[in-house]
Amino acid sequence: LFTPESKQKFQKYKKFAVRLNAWHFLPDHRIKNHEGLWELDYDRNANDSFYDLEGNEYSFPPPCYDPRRFIEEEYFSESTRPLDCWAGENGVTKMPAWMLNILVCDARHEAAIQKENRERERRNYEKETAKLHEAKEEFDNNMKAAYIKEIVKLRAEKLELENMLEKSNKDLQACKDERAMPRRHKVCKFKK
Repeated sequence: LFTPESKQKFQKYKKFAVRLNAWHFLPDHRIKNHEGLWELDYDRNANDSFYDLEGNEYSFPPPCYDPRRFIEEEYFSESTRPLDCWAGENGVTKMPAWMLNILVCDARHEAAIQKENRERERRNYEKETAKLHEAKEEFDNNMKAAYIKEIVKLRAEKLELENMLEKSNKDLQACKDERAMPRRHKVCKFKK
């Protein structure tokens, strides 16, 4: 298709036609003719070199352009919705079927991506919530364990103090009992 012979044939004969999709070619490599149709810009006096977006050199216009950019540049402005550009009477669109198909595919793809993002955010929220609940439960369990440990320690101290008090009371009673007895018996160990 892009051999030097094809290029010469195209430049020589005006009737020579090849059907290509203009949206695959860079703006510098295509022109609109007087009928409003796109043509490759094989000007007879043009340079024999064509360059792609990365600066690689070709002897033909390389089909390396983005169709979406072509549509945006040629048919839409930033403030106009694509369907509004082609609005006809009674809400019937005059948009070419292929362009409508691209828009429908893009809309479906975008909707699928948004759905996937919402689902991912929901899963992340559930994971984070579960982690927070686990951390709270672990904290509560640790607090309960520390509280129980402290209660056990306090009870042991209380029991020890009660035992000491009971022993002191017994010793005191024994001392009182000894004082009440005649002196020939044991002498009280405690002095006033």
